[in-house]
Amino acid sequence: MSQKLELPDEVYSALVEAAKDTGITPADWISEKLPKFRVVVSDEERRADDARLEQHTVSLGYATGIDNESIESDLAREYGDDHRDLYHK
Repeated sequence: MSQKLELPDEVYSALVEAAKDTGITPADWISEKLPKFRVVVSDEERRADDARLEQHTVSLGYATGIDNESIESDLAREYGDDHRDLYHK
């Protein structure tokens, strides 16, 4: 949808100049200056979304994180395993 907006000449000139200085269109310049649109979600919708997300959540049975020792341990275990049981039955 498109709307027309009447601006005084001096405001329009300043808008065009500001947009030109940043290399964008006047409409994009205005859009950048306005607060971003934010969707408001009701508590009921949030609970329904959380329930849907929970259906796809898997527990690994242990805490995970970004600690290098745990990552290094997992990698060493996998690299040390020749996975023979997968190929020789």
